[in-house]
Formats: sequence, structure tokens, C-alpha cells
Amino acid sequence: MDSAIVRQKLASIERCVRRIDACKARLDKSVDDDPDAHDSVALNLVRAIGLSADVALHLISAWGDETPASMAASFEPLVAHRVLTREMADELRRAVGFRNVVVHNYEAVNWAFVLPVLDARLVLFKAFAESILKHLAANAAPASR
Repeated sequence: MDSAIVRQKLASIERCVRRIDACKARLDKSVDDDPDAHDSVALNLVRAIGLSADVALHLISAWGDETPASMAASFEPLVAHRVLTREMADELRRAVGFRNVVVHNYEAVNWAFVLPVLDARLVLFKAFAESILKHLAANAAPASR
């Protein structure tokens, strides 16, 4: 497994979270009057969720496990390999469900509902990255002399 690729994806997730944080401050002031902020939050949430699944799939491939049938299922093997907790995998699976709503039916997004739970989602991505980095550190090949 190329841990540099995984780290690059984790850095991209971090950038998405920073962009969401910046837009969230604008939306906290006026949830309905800033469609550009809605678009930025939606885009960066979709990207962060997709990148999280990409990281999961990268690990799954390195382990030689069977490729999951869906994006939501991509977090299950990480529980089996003790990289993620059951709770974190369930939260990520629900995030994929939200991603599907945003991607396939954007108009149905109720921003007044989304904004209060957004902070928890952003913490989830940070915790996901920490779990992956911990796994990479624990499984790094020893440096050759």
C-alpha cells in the first residue's frame, strides 16, 4: 500500500473540512440567503465523504479483501481490521446516505436541519483521519539500515 497516497487523500479531507468551516460561519448568520455557501458546503461534504471511502478502499485493496458492493459498505472492513470503531463506521455510512441526497436530489436538502449537525460531521472526518494515521503508523515497515 502506498501510504503517501493515503496521506494525500487525508490532507484533501482536511482542506474540505476547512472550507466547510469557513462557509458554515456565513450560513450560521443566514441559512437561506447564501446559495454559494450552500454549494461550497455541499461540494466539500461530498468530496470529504468520497475521499474517506477512497481511503477505505485503498486499505481494503492492500489487505486483499473483497471490494465492497457500495460506498457505504466500504467502511465495514475497517471495523473488521480494527481501524475504525463500529460507531465511526456507522456515522460514515450515514454520511454516505447524506451524500447521496445531495448528489441526487440537491433541492431536498434542508439546510436548517443540516447546519446544526454539521459540526459533528466535521469532527467525524478528523477522527477518521486520526484513526487512519494511527493505523499507518502501527503498520509502517521498519526503516532499513
